[in-house]
Amino acid sequence: EKTIINNLKEGDVFGEISFLLECPAVVSVVAESSEVEVYILEVSFVNALLNSQPSITPKFYRFLAGTLVDRMQYFKTKDQARFKADMDRKIRKSIDNLKELTK
Repeated sequence: EKTIINNLKEGDVFGEISFLLECPAVVSVVAESSEVEVYILEVSFVNALLNSQPSITPKFYRFLAGTLVDRMQYFKTKDQARFKADMDRKIRKSIDNLKELTK
């Protein structure tokens, strides 16, 4: 079963967790349009670049950290909305059950 966990927009990046943890990707990305350009940065290229330009290494990792923070905030907000919807549903069900009991 496929679950949409995020919608990316122009300039967004993905795959940062796989890069940082040096592991295979755990999600797939599907484009809704054929008008999408995707640029792939191979780990070996990124590592070679960071080794040859050490002054950009902190900026690169700061960017990845910011990306992860943004992603965590997105999921936190999404989880709060899901929690609220679940609680609203449970409360409505409880009220309906009480109404049935008092008939």
